[in-house]
This record gives sequence, structure tokens and C-alpha cells, in this order.
Amino acid sequence: MTESNDTSLTGRVSRGFAWMLLLTIGSKLFGFATQMVLARLLLPKDFGIMTMAYAAAAIPSMIRQTGIIQILVRKQSAFDRWVNAGFWMELALGTLAALLTIAVAPAACTFFHTQRLFGPLMIIASLAVLAALMTPPFARLTLDLRFRDMSTVGLGCNVFVMASSIGLAFLGCGVYSFFIPLPVAAILRAGLFWRMAPVRIKLDLQLHRWRPMFLDSMYLMGSGLFATILGQADNVALGRFVTATEVGYYSVASNLSSQMLQLLSINLSGVLFSALSSLKDSPPRQTAAFFRAARLLALIGIPLCVLESALAGPIIRLMYGQKFLGAVPLLRLLALSSGINLLFGPLQNFLQAQGRFGYLFKWLGLLVVVFVAVVSVAAWRSGALWVAGAVLGVAAAFQPAGMWLATRSRGGTWRQVAAVYMPPVLFSAASLTPAAILFLLGSPTPAIAVAGVGAFFPIYVVLARLLRRSDFAELRAVASRILRRHP
Repeated sequence: MTESNDTSLTGRVSRGFAWMLLLTIGSKLFGFATQMVLARLLLPKDFGIMTMAYAAAAIPSMIRQTGIIQILVRKQSAFDRWVNAGFWMELALGTLAALLTIAVAPAACTFFHTQRLFGPLMIIASLAVLAALMTPPFARLTLDLRFRDMSTVGLGCNVFVMASSIGLAFLGCGVYSFFIPLPVAAILRAGLFWRMAPVRIKLDLQLHRWRPMFLDSMYLMGSGLFATILGQADNVALGRFVTATEVGYYSVASNLSSQMLQLLSINLSGVLFSALSSLKDSPPRQTAAFFRAARLLALIGIPLCVLESALAGPIIRLMYGQKFLGAVPLLRLLALSSGINLLFGPLQNFLQAQGRFGYLFKWLGLLVVVFVAVVSVAAWRSGALWVAGAVLGVAAAFQPAGMWLATRSRGGTWRQVAAVYMPPVLFSAASLTPAAILFLLGSPTPAIAVAGVGAFFPIYVVLARLLRRSDFAELRAVASRILRRHP
């Protein structure tokens, strides 16, 4: 690939990430407002029931996590030949996932000691089929790097769900306020995607093409299963051993701590996978591109997560009120773990873009074994606070090591991994020093908190500009493109 092609690719990635970031920020602002309203209309146990419902449906839903979208994107020029079979395979597995979710609902109610899970699980079951309907156009839009269109639709549907949830909560629908809008939004999203990227689908199931796609997707299915377990093991353990109210506190803290992951990491992951797939014939350049994106992501995301941890108390009070104060210590720990896990999604995309599905499967499998054991013991013996501590400990132990192991055969080094994590961590710690001194010298008043936060960002920016000149310059360039809206 020529230098001009590299520049073109960089511009397309920047443009895609910029649009997804801008529209996701808008969605998050609506989301924060929605959460603040729902927290005052609903009870902590309603949040706990919602969390347990998703945890109960996680494993059956994994049946349809075949990675068909990633496989179709990697097909590149052969997309049109494979998309029909991919759609029917995804729809069949989505239907199977829905039936399994319905089947496990009674057992889930017994396991979590509440019959209130049954109705939400029926709604979640329908989503498995509806999600499969949008696979062909979503894959086409991803392949074409049309992230602006995808993000616009996502924002509109999210706003619909949030507004509907508030309305239902006002009407006294309780925990169903979270679930009833979801199938409607899924139908709207699928319809809009098909309108933007029509893909020809035939009645012929093309079963002869299912087998090679299934073989390609086996590791992706296994990896997706492991990723789902990692995302839900703590909720399952807590739902089994503690009250719904305590699960609600943990759910609120987990949701807030994951905002940086969703805002930055997940948006970048979709763009990064498409970009890295286009470099599949040059593994060293894939590795260099990955580390470049990782440094920028960490330089932005880690200080925000550190600051969220430091301001956990005011954040919970502002957004959820006094009845959710039990979430404060949990948010302090989970926000830090999110800072470490910012690179979890992009690292998976790096391995998928290289076709190293087997390696990804083994790495996630080891992580699952350790994570499930640790959080299960923590929930059984000590409760939510120890579970949050276990999540942080596993992230700190596995994420940097996993990055090095995944990249070392492609030229990655420990020095490159350290260059991702150490600068933003040290800069964040130094930037918090004035706030810590103010708190030690006086009582923790709102004025002191504002002064500490006010000092944080200027100090961080100065340190980043002085000590990470090239990364800071690239961040400024990306920000300039976003503001101009035409990278």
C-alpha cells in the first residue's frame, strides 16, 4: 500500500471515529438525563432485576454470536457472494437463541430467587431474532465505512428508547420500563439500515455455504461466549448471593464506569477492525497501527476514568440521589478497572483482523476461568465491594500482559505496552495531586472539589504536551478534524 493510500485510510478511520464519537456523546447525554429521571422514578431493586435478566439471557443469546458480521467484512470483494447464506444462518441461530432464552426463564427465576425475571426474559428473547434481521445491511455499512449513517440511526433509536422508558416509568410500569421499548427500536433500526444499504437476499438458504462460515465462526462463537461470561459473571454471582438492592447498586456503578468504554473503546473498535482488516497483508503495519490507536485512546480515556473514580460520590449524588449512595465505593473501583480495560475491545479487533481466532479463543478462555473463580468467591464470601475489587485486580493483571502476548509475534514489545498505559496513569496521578493536597488541608467541601477538578485538566494537558509530543499533536489533529466535521 502506498503512502497516499495510508493517508487515505487514516482519514477514513478518523472520519468514522469522529462521527461515531460525536453522535455517541449525544446519545450519552440523553442517557445520563434518562438515568437521572429513572433513578427517581424507580427503585434500586428494579435496576437489580434488570441486571439479573440480562445476565440470565446472556448465555442463550450467545448462540447467535457467530461473528458473521466480522466474517462478511473480511470477505471484502466476495461480500455479495456470501451475504445471503450469512443472513439465513444468523436468522436460524437467532431463532434458536430466542427459544433457549424462553426455555431457561423458569430456571433463572429459581436461581435468582425472584419470579419478576420471567416477563423481561420473554422480551429479551424476541431481540435475538430482531437483531439477526439487520445483519446484512449492518455488515455492508461497516465494510463501506459508513459510520456516520450507522451512528445517526443508533442515536435516533437510543433517544426513542430513553424517552419511552421515562414515559413508561411515569405510568408505573416498573422494571418493564427498561424492556418494552427495545423490540420497537430494533424494528426501526433494522428498517432504516435496510433502506440505507439494501442487500439482495434470496429464499435459497445456501446451506452448502453454512459449513465453511461456521468453521470460520467457531472460534468467534467461543470467543463471544467467553466475552459474554466476562461481562456477566460478576452480575450472576451477585444475583445468586446478595439482595436485588445490592445488585442494583452494583448495576448503577457498573453502568457509569462503562461509559468511557462505550464512548471511546467500542466506537473505535468498529472503525479499527475495518481499517486493520485492510492491512491484513502487512502484519507489522497492523501492529504499528494498533499501538498508535491504543496510545491515543489511553491518553484520552484513562484520565477520564481516574477522575470519575475520584468524583464517585458527587456523581452518584447528582445522577441517582441519596438512595443509591451504596454505589459510591463500587464506582471508585470499577471506574479504575474500566480505564485498564479501554483496550480490551480494540485488542480483540486486532486479533480478529489478523485472522488469529484460535489465539483469541484461548486467551479469553484463560481469562474466563480466572475471572469466574475470583468473582464467585468474592460474591459468596464478601459481597459487592469485594467483587468490584476482584474486577479491578483481574483487569490489572491480564490486560497489559494480554496485549504484549498478542502482539509480540508481530513485533510488539513490553516497551510499547508500557507506552500505552504508563504515561496517562502517571499524568493522571500527578494531576490529582493538587486536589489531594486541598482535601488534606481542609474539609472536602464542594468548592475544594471544584478547585481540584479545575486543576486536573490543565496539569494533564501540559504534561501530555511536554512528555508525549507526537501523540498530543495527533490528538490535536483529530480534534481539529472533528470540529471541522470533514476529516
